[in-house]
Amino acid sequence: MKILKIITLSLFMLSVSSVSAVETNSKCNGSKVMRIGVAVGGAYEQFQKQFVYIANALRNDGYLNLKQDLPDSFVFDDLEQWKVFAENSKGGCVEFSTDALYVLGWEKSDRIQKKKEIISELKNKDKIDLLIAIGSTAGMDFSDDSLGIPVVVTGLIVGTGQSFTEQGEFSTKPNLHVQKQPKRYKTELSLFYELFKPTVIGVLADIDPEQFNRHGNRELMESAKELGYKVYLCKGKISEISEYSRCIKDLAINSDAVILAGGNGVDIENFYDQIKPLIDAQIPTMSRINNEMVKRGSLLGVSEESPESSGKYEARVIEQIYNGKKISEISQYYYAPLKLSLNLKVANLIEWKPPFEVIVATDDVYREIKR
Repeated sequence: MKILKIITLSLFMLSVSSVSAVETNSKCNGSKVMRIGVAVGGAYEQFQKQFVYIANALRNDGYLNLKQDLPDSFVFDDLEQWKVFAENSKGGCVEFSTDALYVLGWEKSDRIQKKKEIISELKNKDKIDLLIAIGSTAGMDFSDDSLGIPVVVTGLIVGTGQSFTEQGEFSTKPNLHVQKQPKRYKTELSLFYELFKPTVIGVLADIDPEQFNRHGNRELMESAKELGYKVYLCKGKISEISEYSRCIKDLAINSDAVILAGGNGVDIENFYDQIKPLIDAQIPTMSRINNEMVKRGSLLGVSEESPESSGKYEARVIEQIYNGKKISEISQYYYAPLKLSLNLKVANLIEWKPPFEVIVATDDVYREIKR
């Protein structure tokens, strides 16, 4: 019953307020047009989805002038697709600038130079009124108010955002709004711990401090103290497939449960082979981001039930800024509606029989491993 209570509170009570930014009706402020640019670290499927959902929410709220919703297949960081989209977005309350798409790259040294160029360009040419920074890599690059315009950071998967901004529901920086999911990671960890009571939870930890915090590892350390388990970190450049795979083998030896990070180090097409050392060692795993990882070999996964709600949340933030609300008055807390997924084939391979209450609470059950 305790497990059922945790699951119920964790996955359903948190989703009562899935769009916590205040709902806004479309009322364009006279002839005012807000020009928007986008910055992103690099290509990533989740980022593509986030942008599509934000743009579609702006359109459906009547702020963005598009004839129809963007398809899920739209790739915003393809320069040609971006230019066509941006040109077609003109004529509404907000519009996207055709020459204000910035792909920063993943390497910090490259991003430092790129940031300098972007700051100089935007200040000299007055191109945009607001920047959407998709993902915490781009968010960290523009969290210092160097642009002098509002920066909206979307796509924080877990945590309080304290890796590059202060804690708290409301921003103390006049031009920075960060999407935060303050309870999500600790909730997932509590569920994972209650199911398996591991002595040591293994985690893939990027050697880059920015990436380390981005994966919610501060919350992991806090949870370990509260619940009484130890944390084993395999450190490496886990944004690379080879390093991700090396750490999987290391964790198979040094831990008895593993949290699987997402990102570019995941070789999703060969994911079963990538995490097979953990399955062979009969170690339970939980993915925090990508349901596809559960299909392909993770035992459990907790993911957003409706990523569109995150897009709606971010659109409502942008709409409020357009209508003159101060960033310090807009809540940064987003409570994602979450769903639990389970791979029964993996459960069988690691000889774990899921409790009945887990089966009942699971949204997606997979009986085979996709290879």
